[in-house]
Amino acid sequence: MILSLSSIHFLLRFCLALIPTILSLILYLAPKKGSKLESEKYRSFVLQKLFNNSLFLTVGGWATFLSDDYIWIIVALSIGGLSFIRDLNVYIFKIKKVIDDNARVEELILTNYDYIYSVFKRSGSLVDFSQNIGNRFKLSNEIMFNLYNSFRSYEDKRYEEGNTYSSEDKGELSEAYSILGISKSDSIDDIRKAFREKAKLMHPDFTKMQDDTGFKKLNAAYQLILESKGYK
Repeated sequence: MILSLSSIHFLLRFCLALIPTILSLILYLAPKKGSKLESEKYRSFVLQKLFNNSLFLTVGGWATFLSDDYIWIIVALSIGGLSFIRDLNVYIFKIKKVIDDNARVEELILTNYDYIYSVFKRSGSLVDFSQNIGNRFKLSNEIMFNLYNSFRSYEDKRYEEGNTYSSEDKGELSEAYSILGISKSDSIDDIRKAFREKAKLMHPDFTKMQDDTGFKKLNAAYQLILESKGYK
């Protein structure tokens, strides 16, 4: 059975309304991650931008369907539709994999921060650090290079500024527990968990903050607590 011209016209207008509506619903209902990792924050920004532009197409599509006037879909395309199509293409085919990979690496580093930092402290060079880290986590040479230099830069600043805590100073140890938001009775696992959670908010490698004072204090407090419990 051959569709009439009017039926084809109706189906076209209906599709122009239905397709962007479905896309908008998918973007709206997509799981929202509360992670503070930079990659996930960027992903949320891209998806929110796509959702906002998809609304223009949705409104324009239904206006076209109800009024039988294609000017509305043309207006919607000019306002946000073309940006939506371009950004969706870029996200799916270019940056989604990069974001996924970066998020995996960031989560891996923060989750295993204690081990990675201890390897850095034992390593005499980038080669030693890369061999130990690379064997366990299979990170790229670029990531290991940046990670090693980040730790080294932090240690240099810490040494220059004398930003260390004395393990004999009970007042500073109490302050260290306060900085991490934990008590002396907490287990070592609880201490490490508290540090990782706060590090996600403060670490200069994973945020856009220029001032790393907060993270330096957090790390110094964490190292002091580990020393007091005999883990260093």
